[in-house]
Amino acid sequence: MDSLKQAIITNNKEIQEQKKDSITFSKLSPNQILELKKGEQEVQKKQIENEGRNENPFNGFELFLICLLPFLFVAVIIGLNVKAKNAESIRRYDLYTKSLEMGQSVPEHFFDEPKKTNPSSNLKKGILWLVIGFGVTISFIVMQKQNDMIVGIVPAFIGIGYLLVHFLDKPKTDSTENSNEQHG
Repeated sequence: MDSLKQAIITNNKEIQEQKKDSITFSKLSPNQILELKKGEQEVQKKQIENEGRNENPFNGFELFLICLLPFLFVAVIIGLNVKAKNAESIRRYDLYTKSLEMGQSVPEHFFDEPKKTNPSSNLKKGILWLVIGFGVTISFIVMQKQNDMIVGIVPAFIGIGYLLVHFLDKPKTDSTENSNEQHG
């Protein structure tokens, strides 16, 4: 009941304001009314411009930084990785020269590079990415946001890619050992 009374009161106030405006407009000349309408349009235009400025909280420099930062992070990570590899190679070279100066022999596998990946790591990564992708996709289906499902589909396909690499990429050492066993 209170909301109904409030609605009636606000409706009555609006009607009274409209009557006042119609009486005021009847006293004005057409040129004056046109000037009033132009003024209202200018005020509305300024409000729209201000709202547009408020919608984008970043200025040009901040937008530039936002676009540049991911590339800077990648460059820093690559630089740190290269620096670490250089330090490792310098350490190996120093160890090699010191052992030669002391007359020690260097082990046979000293300069061999360590294996880069473990075959089961692709399987683990694939399963992890696939489960994350499916989980995110299912959550968007439950929330009925089908347009956002791509956020979950991308990691799912990354997981499928890792699984394909795991099952299709066979190490070469296994095939040579198997052929030696068959001939021996």
